[in-house]
Amino acid sequence: MKLTPALEGRIESVVAGEGLELVSVEMKGQGKGQLLRISVDQPGGVGLAECERASRALSAALDEWERTGPAGDAAPEAAYTLEVSSPGLDRPLRKAADFDRFAGQRTAVRTRAPHQGSRNFTGILEGQDARGVRLRPEAAAAPILIAWEDVEQARLAPLWPRPQRPGR
Repeated sequence: MKLTPALEGRIESVVAGEGLELVSVEMKGQGKGQLLRISVDQPGGVGLAECERASRALSAALDEWERTGPAGDAAPEAAYTLEVSSPGLDRPLRKAADFDRFAGQRTAVRTRAPHQGSRNFTGILEGQDARGVRLRPEAAAAPILIAWEDVEQARLAPLWPRPQRPGR
């Protein structure tokens, strides 16, 4: 299977039909060992029931597209494994709306080129505008603006509790 914009659009349509948001689509591997990994979310998060519902709907839709032939280049071409999951607590931020939705939360941003001497920033996400992403880095007092074209990757960066050592 080749991941194309047409296939991603069809997947997004099925996911939206289930009342969920498509967070990401990834194709891993080649031939019969391919893995189609789809991440979905909704306000308040998703659980096993929502992932199962989306998986059943996507599986049926992908099987139908395979039987009826491609619309453009959107039909699966080979055997694959379908995996549907939540994006996790450290979910990626890809759309402008994600940066607004998760404003106020701890976020990690990696830039394509150094910005103020670094490519990696962690801090409180202040939102976005037409120019880029506003972040208040933990190591700086003032917020910074990272232009959209400079954002290589962004994801939530929750603070994880430290595990307690036995006997303490």
